[in-house]
Amino acid sequence: MDTSSLHTYPDVHRPTRLILAGLGTAVLYVLSAKLGLEFAVAHDNVTAVWPPSGIALAALLIFGLRLWPAILVSEFIVDTIAGVPVMQSLGIAVGSTLAALAGAFMVRKLARIGNPLDSVRGVLVLVGGGGMVATIISATIGTSALLNAGLATRPDSSAIWFTWWLGDTGGVLIITPLLLAWKNLPLPSWPVLRVLEAVLLLTCTLLVALLIFGHHSGHVHNHYPLAFLPLIPLVWAAMRFGKHGATVCLGLIAASAIWGTIEGNGPLVHGDMNESLLLLQMFMGVAALFTLLLTASIHEHRQARRLIKRHNEEKTNSLGEILENSLNEIYMFDTQSLRFLNINQSARDNLGYTMDELHDMTPLDIKSEYTHESFGNLIGPLLDGTKQRLKFETMHRRKDGSRYPVEVNLHLSSHGNRQVFVAIILDITERYATQKQLNHMAHHDALTNLPNRVLFSDRLEHALQHHQRAGRQLALMFLDLDGFKKINDTLGHPAGDALLNQVAQRLLISARKGDTVARLGGDEFTMILEDLEKPGNVPEVARRILDSLARPFNVSGREVFLSASIGISMHPQDGDDVTALMKHADVAMFEAKKDGGNRYQFYLAEMTIAANKRLAMETDLRHALERDEFAVHFQPQVSLETNRIVGLEALLRWQHPQQGMVPPNVFIPIAEEAGLIEPIGEWVLRAACAQMRAWQDTTGLGIPVAVNLSGHQINDRLGGLVSHVLATSGLEPRYLELEITESCIMCQTDATIEYLRELRMLGVQLSIDDFGTGYSSMSYLKQLPIDRLKIDLSFVRDIPEENNDAAIIKAIIALGHTLDLTVIAEGVETAEQRAFLAENGCDVMQGYLFSPPRPAEEIGKLLSAKPVLSLVK
Repeated sequence: MDTSSLHTYPDVHRPTRLILAGLGTAVLYVLSAKLGLEFAVAHDNVTAVWPPSGIALAALLIFGLRLWPAILVSEFIVDTIAGVPVMQSLGIAVGSTLAALAGAFMVRKLARIGNPLDSVRGVLVLVGGGGMVATIISATIGTSALLNAGLATRPDSSAIWFTWWLGDTGGVLIITPLLLAWKNLPLPSWPVLRVLEAVLLLTCTLLVALLIFGHHSGHVHNHYPLAFLPLIPLVWAAMRFGKHGATVCLGLIAASAIWGTIEGNGPLVHGDMNESLLLLQMFMGVAALFTLLLTASIHEHRQARRLIKRHNEEKTNSLGEILENSLNEIYMFDTQSLRFLNINQSARDNLGYTMDELHDMTPLDIKSEYTHESFGNLIGPLLDGTKQRLKFETMHRRKDGSRYPVEVNLHLSSHGNRQVFVAIILDITERYATQKQLNHMAHHDALTNLPNRVLFSDRLEHALQHHQRAGRQLALMFLDLDGFKKINDTLGHPAGDALLNQVAQRLLISARKGDTVARLGGDEFTMILEDLEKPGNVPEVARRILDSLARPFNVSGREVFLSASIGISMHPQDGDDVTALMKHADVAMFEAKKDGGNRYQFYLAEMTIAANKRLAMETDLRHALERDEFAVHFQPQVSLETNRIVGLEALLRWQHPQQGMVPPNVFIPIAEEAGLIEPIGEWVLRAACAQMRAWQDTTGLGIPVAVNLSGHQINDRLGGLVSHVLATSGLEPRYLELEITESCIMCQTDATIEYLRELRMLGVQLSIDDFGTGYSSMSYLKQLPIDRLKIDLSFVRDIPEENNDAAIIKAIIALGHTLDLTVIAEGVETAEQRAFLAENGCDVMQGYLFSPPRPAEEIGKLLSAKPVLSLVK
């Protein structure tokens, strides 16, 4: 393919060369114009086919845009000879020159190839840009010039313009490709048969053209399909002789069609000459476009095949060198003797043998795990044709005896006149190491390196199968660390991770040889005790674990104490599969933790019943909110000074559809463990605030309502929730009191104080509930932004008879007043209790002596009484 630019011929810019090219172009331009004017029909100066337009475009493409003066002068001479006035001749010349320049510019920029005939894109640009678009310029300026000179009338201007445009386009479609194709003559190296074929092609083309457009074709008038019979030799020319043959045959057919149609012969002849010429121009456009596109497509296809062939030849020549230097090991060995015929450098280097040594060896010498028989069975499917390729992994043995894993791709190939085995070997040592590491990571805990849940389950499954066959016992321990969350939250996760690592090491030391210790996640560990001679071995291991964990841990330079709750299930009495043993050990662990932790518990069947009941209650609890089964009852708080109601405590109640009223101490712990306490707590807060606001609107009373908070609710979201609830309910912050248990506060981090301060800044009152049970220190209590202390009912229950409880209550009251806090006593049920509390300065009381918790409707009636009645019995 000619990839050189059409306008960069050697010495083309030399003045002499440029002048000679211009003179040659001018002579050809004028002669072709004289011929073209012979076919003028619509106007004396407007012809249906204008060859000069094709000559002008070809000249600029071949010799460069600097040849434009030759086009301008040539067109001016032609128009002057034709009798057009000087000024109008100059205008027509300018229009033709601009059209040629525009067409050449578009072909150069858009074709992206030296000769536009060599690509489909180039042909489309040549036809569309150089022919159909650029010629608009010459047709428009030329028609305007004729009108301006009075050589044409306005009624005829449209026909003149259209014929002019089609004539210029036709010239570009026929003449430009011919000149571009033959600017370089093909080398005269054809064989005799090739020359004879070319002569035969030209003869057939002329015969077909004469048959269709000659003097004896009158009977084919209006028989348009016959006009396309010449396409057959055009296809022949394009396929066999490329652009040279195609453009010559196209020129012959175009000349025959023009001459025959003008003379009134051929299928394109119509009653009106203008219509005949229009059909002629359409025919030439279709024939030219078809021929040029076919030629370009064939050229591109052949060029692609040549490139592929050259690439394949280069590839073949370099393949031997590439294979020899390949990083993969490549072996070739005989199908009968199995002796190595050739081995590349990479294989020789890896094995450590020379080529001479390998010629006397077979694959069996480096694949020690195969025998002659087993290797024959392996390669048999290749020999009998049932398989085309084998892929497998094996081990290769080096000369020094070391072994390395490989992946083998084996197939049969031809070598000369015989078949041989070709093996491409990939050293997969790194893959093996990576796979081993990934396998370890998939089956071991990343933190402690103990077996994880997957490996633990697999080992337990295998242990169960073994013990079932042997008829021996097996124990499964499920361990959960007590209080780990508090340590993790207090010291941080890095310290928690270090602590878990130390726990793992102590468990490994406590376990017997052959036992499996695993970490399931978080602070949960398991241990499989196999081959138990007697069940008494299990408590011994459990006590050893508890004693080991009882010793202090050193974490970040601090002493940390920890314990564990251990649940134990036995095989076969507690289950004969992984799921059953895990479930029962988990149930037993839960029982151990429920009783305070730091102990072990064997599974009992009764535990499953209790666990199932708890699970059923948890399920019902999840639906209680959506089923509107919760209610808020209120218990009055009475001032000992005025005997009047000074506050209300909101208490949650659950009306179960089957079990009736469920006590809070039953379902609240379940809600906390199940993660349901936050949505339930939010519901209580909204209900209590909305009810308190409604009572304020109806009674005008300004007393606070106290709402209990769970430790799970004390987080960074609490302040935003309380603020939103107060805003939506319309309750002022000073009428909301939030109660937090003392034990909950003591278990939290310093962040708890910040959360409480955030609430205090909202204007909400805060109180410590169950005070006296959490062992608060005076210094810690001073930091808390609280307003009230509530004495736990466990201290009130036995006063004044119980001296210790009485002393504690006196101390709490004194402490509260010292800190300027209001002191409230819960659980007041007798007049003696009230008298003792009043005598010792307690500020507020609540209990059954005054009123039990009541539904909102009853409390509303009580609050509506004017004045509020004393509740003292």
